[in-house]
Amino acid sequence: MKPRNTGRAKPQSCCFGLLAVIFLISLSYLTMSKTSMLRFSVVNFQLPPITNGNTSAMASDVHPVAEDSSIRSQGLETEEAELGRSLACELKDGQCEADHGKMVVKNSSTIVDQDPTRAMTSSEELVFNEEEKRDGVKPGRKPICDLSNTKSDICEADGDVRIIGKDTRMIYVANSAFSNRETGESWTIKPYARKWDKGSGAKVREVTMKLVKSHGEDKHCDVNHTVPALVFAIGGWTGNFFHDFADVLVPLFETSYHFEGEVQFLIANIKPLWIKKYHKYFEKLSRYEIIDYDNDDRVHCFKQVTLGLRCDQGDFTINPSKDPYGYTMADFTKFTRSAYSLKRDHPVRPGEQAGKKPRILIVTRKATRKFMNVKEIVRMTKKVGFNAVVTEADANISRFSQVVNSCDVMMGVHGSGLTNIVFLPTHSVMAAKLKMFRNAAQSQRFRFVVLVTGCFLVSMTFIVVSRPLVFPSHVEPKKAADSSPYSAPFMREDEQTTRQSEKTAEENLQVKKNGAVADPIEEDKTDIDEVLESTSETEGDGTKNDGSSDRDEPHNRMTLPTVSNYTINDNVQVENKTAPDQPVQEIKDVEKKLSCEFSDPRVDICEMSGDIRIPGNSSDVIFVESPGKNEVFRFRPYARKGDEAASSRVRELAVKYSTAAPECTVNHDVPAIVFSAGGYTGNLFHDFTDVLIPLFLTSRPFDGEVQFVVSDMNPWWIYKYLLVFKQLSKYPVIDFDKDKGVHCFSRVIVGLRAHKELSIDPARAPNGYSMVDFGKFIRNTFSLERETMSNIEDLAGKRPRILIIARKQSRAFVNLSEITRLAEQFGFEVVVNDGEAGGDVAQLARLVNSVDVMVGVHGSGLTSLVFLPPNATIIQVVPWGGLEWISTLDFGDPAKDMGLNYVQYSISIKESTLRKQYPKNHPVFKDPLSFHKRGADVVRSTFMDNQNVKLDTKKFKNVLWKALEHIIQ
Repeated sequence: MKPRNTGRAKPQSCCFGLLAVIFLISLSYLTMSKTSMLRFSVVNFQLPPITNGNTSAMASDVHPVAEDSSIRSQGLETEEAELGRSLACELKDGQCEADHGKMVVKNSSTIVDQDPTRAMTSSEELVFNEEEKRDGVKPGRKPICDLSNTKSDICEADGDVRIIGKDTRMIYVANSAFSNRETGESWTIKPYARKWDKGSGAKVREVTMKLVKSHGEDKHCDVNHTVPALVFAIGGWTGNFFHDFADVLVPLFETSYHFEGEVQFLIANIKPLWIKKYHKYFEKLSRYEIIDYDNDDRVHCFKQVTLGLRCDQGDFTINPSKDPYGYTMADFTKFTRSAYSLKRDHPVRPGEQAGKKPRILIVTRKATRKFMNVKEIVRMTKKVGFNAVVTEADANISRFSQVVNSCDVMMGVHGSGLTNIVFLPTHSVMAAKLKMFRNAAQSQRFRFVVLVTGCFLVSMTFIVVSRPLVFPSHVEPKKAADSSPYSAPFMREDEQTTRQSEKTAEENLQVKKNGAVADPIEEDKTDIDEVLESTSETEGDGTKNDGSSDRDEPHNRMTLPTVSNYTINDNVQVENKTAPDQPVQEIKDVEKKLSCEFSDPRVDICEMSGDIRIPGNSSDVIFVESPGKNEVFRFRPYARKGDEAASSRVRELAVKYSTAAPECTVNHDVPAIVFSAGGYTGNLFHDFTDVLIPLFLTSRPFDGEVQFVVSDMNPWWIYKYLLVFKQLSKYPVIDFDKDKGVHCFSRVIVGLRAHKELSIDPARAPNGYSMVDFGKFIRNTFSLERETMSNIEDLAGKRPRILIIARKQSRAFVNLSEITRLAEQFGFEVVVNDGEAGGDVAQLARLVNSVDVMVGVHGSGLTSLVFLPPNATIIQVVPWGGLEWISTLDFGDPAKDMGLNYVQYSISIKESTLRKQYPKNHPVFKDPLSFHKRGADVVRSTFMDNQNVKLDTKKFKNVLWKALEHIIQ
């Protein structure tokens, strides 16, 4: 046998050597990451055995493990705080203010609006009243409520908490440590992890936690519990498989797993069939029977209660950096496999199970977004070495989870059925093998891994082609006409069009039905080419599945929160027009293709290759085509789709097929990007979120070899950001509105890609671009010096710098001089600026890049955060009026995406100038969220345009202290 050319080293030695290196690196990484979590415990990964207990009510004290854990945690936090204070004292030549000794209750990066509480010592014991001594209640602390998360609100209370059955209240009995001013406070939330969604919120019961001085004669405890309570709702969109996990099960795991089963669930909007469907999750997370909050009329008393579920702001994910116990989705899937006794923790590894083929699961759908060529897909997977299992997602989770877990690859069109990924074996081992051997010399043992990768890529091609509202058109260059008729839906699916498509669309593939599904864990005796269908036709709560539960919720119009709220309308106009009779001039013999994407909520975009002509001083982008097609796609190439105010300042363009076109006057050999600089440009926030970030995202992959064609162009605006344009393109900008030539290209993109406000989603971005990459690009463009924030050693006698963004009109600081003095007392060098770039962006960029902390009230001036060095601190002051969600969306999330330390401070009523405009009992103070229901214009005019801020410096010093601690650490 002819030896293979593997270089100097034997392939076996290379393989095992690389494997050993990767193993050691992984082990080191895991060791360092685990030891850095002070509160992490190995036992969190192993739940105690499940016992059948009927109730959590006992006569003993609080569970000692939970109590010891809290004491240890408090000790660690106190030691860290004292260390930080001593370092700060040294920084300020030993001068410490008395207020530095105070402790403030914080949740994540949000400062809870409450007075600091003194740390208890042995000589400062709280005095209990006689009733507290009689009931044996230990001193509690004021409930902590975090309302800053855009997806879920959560409140935590330690002390005497009484939950009243068949009521919307739970009362927290205050002891003598609380002042009369504090008693009477209340917090009302909907304990369901999708608070921004009004549709789901209408199906969720509100629960109020109230701080009272006395529980009253009618609120004596009927049942005393010795374990903590967790109160949440399963209303909303539960019944849809995706929302079952994203809104309830994943947040429930994140909130309750650390209790190790010692927790009592109280559930509102309970559905018995739904609880039965997921009973294995509930039995694994709690040892006690669930209490029906809506129908239990007893008074349940607890010493620790959590109201609401903790969750990440994204869907169907866990952020370990924000989770207090460092949990990840890998932990959740491991827990899931344990709950359902799934055997496989990893897919087929190269070399094991000799002669056996990897299995691919193809998830089909009955209604929309279904595969029309299943047999063809199955044949293709068999050719590359798979055994194929084709089935629809089954409502019987115990059975279907076994099927999913038996497979190595899962494939399906976007829909709730893909939620079954939680049952798949972890793919990390296969990923490591692929990475290790991708440069190996034709290894026979791992060749099937390459086949797996090839099949996966082909599968992704099928998925992309099957996506709704994407209109691909492929034309062979030498053919006179397309061989198949071109048709596509041009409107976003609503209920009417969905019903129509279900009625008229017919499958061109008949699927064989197999009534008995073989044991998926048994090895295949023959190649599986049968197509299996689910034998169950029930979904969720046992109702017949007509496709509605698996179908995404229709949103023809949605409201996206931004600095200027707007309404999205995804309707796209399509017209048929006859082009003028002009000769066709081919510029290149290239593959012709036109594809438009109209389903994105922020932007419309068309991409085309072939003979494309752009006549100046017109609204047309002409795709020269053979006879037979004359569609026209009309949209506005600006990244704020549906905003009527912005759209009125953006010219509508027409991307059209045509058999005739004007002659080229200029031929370009680089691609073109056509977009608008109209809309809200001129406002710093919209300059970046609507144009510059989307332009970076769309054009950066071309590395300067791209031509910009700009409509609604203001020369002064182009000059303002000329450095950015020069960094992204090597060619002068073409003014689409005034240029009179006919520009011809072989590739054109009309519109800009955009993901979210002032940020980038790396999972959707070309080359995996992120806001960290955009920050590097901006610092390079404006030649900014600082690539990182100064630490305490770098300062070396210099003071840290803080920039205060002082707005001139609304949302201005009324007591700016007082805030400045406070910052100087903390040792900061203070710089005050209005945050507006004017005509000199470079000057503003240099100023912002020179500071370590930036603070400002919610507004466009905070957009300057893009110039901050990584790890710097940004403090956003949120005005009164329930504006936390929009503040987090506009600047909080982008700041975190850029690697900045983000702190959010919500002002109290006393800090708002609205006190001088409205009486105390006005809905502005009592029910600010009611104004949100009346529309964005009302919110803006009430809370944004007519409100200024007078910061309480006694409270705000805790925020500045947090920023200083970040520099010290």
